Amino acid sequence: MTAFDSLVTVLDGWFETSLADLPDELSQRVQSDFFPMTWDELIPDQRRSVAQLCDYQNDPNMEANQEYWWNHFLRIDELNQKIGSWERVSAISATELDLKEKHLKELKQELAFMERRAQECPPKHLPPNNESRKTTVDTPQFIAYPRAFSLLENRLNATSGEIAMWVFMGAEDGGLNAYTNANELNPPPEFYFQENLGGDHDFLPLLMACWFAEEGIVNFQPLYRFITGEALIERWKETPGIQAAGFICAKIAESRLQDHHPTHGLTQGTYPGDDSYPPLQSAIFNLADVGRIEAEDFGKINLPTAERDRDLQTAANALARQWKSEHRNGFSKQNIAEELATQNEWRYMLASRIERIIRREW
Repeated sequence: MTAFDSLVTVLDGWFETSLADLPDELSQRVQSDFFPMTWDELIPDQRRSVAQLCDYQNDPNMEANQEYWWNHFLRIDELNQKIGSWERVSAISATELDLKEKHLKELKQELAFMERRAQECPPKHLPPNNESRKTTVDTPQFIAYPRAFSLLENRLNATSGEIAMWVFMGAEDGGLNAYTNANELNPPPEFYFQENLGGDHDFLPLLMACWFAEEGIVNFQPLYRFITGEALIERWKETPGIQAAGFICAKIAESRLQDHHPTHGLTQGTYPGDDSYPPLQSAIFNLADVGRIEAEDFGKINLPTAERDRDLQTAANALARQWKSEHRNGFSKQNIAEELATQNEWRYMLASRIERIIRREW
């Protein structure tokens, strides 16, 4: 008996025979391989289809095929989860609505393509131009959340709230991809914050079970920085003439701040007094929006030097990537500096200050 003994081949000529009339050895194999189905309950064409399925599952030559379709349907499941996550996102401003609709359109287009390919090319076969291709993916080294947090804190002065927001965004939108059970599954399933309206407001314990690709953490450069509601209240509480929590709620009502929350979407900053939403303190705000309000409403820039330089560098790098992706297109470093000086929270700073950072980095 060879390493692979085709069931279809050994049953050739026997598909119309009852189980009792099969040779003993063949009868035993049929009962074993066909379980939980029984031979006599199937018509000959069904018996042949089951035998073909058994061969597909056991033939070593079909390993690449099986791996391809395994990854294919994993991606379909991942797309469905991402579509669900984006459909639950509350878009407050027109910009956020455009972003939501853009991502939903892209995800649904890819999902339709993946599903159409599975229908047009049954999983027993590889798609065109992939007949002999075996998917080979270098397995990344995964690290648990405490290690990832330590690396991000040391390099970026990141907070746990920021990491939660980066995970909520995902790598496609400038954040981070997180996974679960990376210590025992390969590939590990991707982690998503699930909507939990009316449930526990604390999203941080969910991060404790997350794993991250080490290379992604080491090389991560955030497009956006964030601050929690608790930290923002502390930051603004000494500002003369304002009550910090009330002022934050006023800026939310003006659509100049958005109170993000990974599991509830929004907080009581948007829905005051509604206990089904988390308190304002657990909201996560875009630090660029905070800086813009400080410059425009307070008329000053009160970021500590280290924090200011960190966020200024993030903004400079983001615009640099845009500049490079447009093949320079007539942009100079001075153009970039001027753009930064007019579009972000440091617009009152000299363009030359930003340009020096750009020149130092590139």
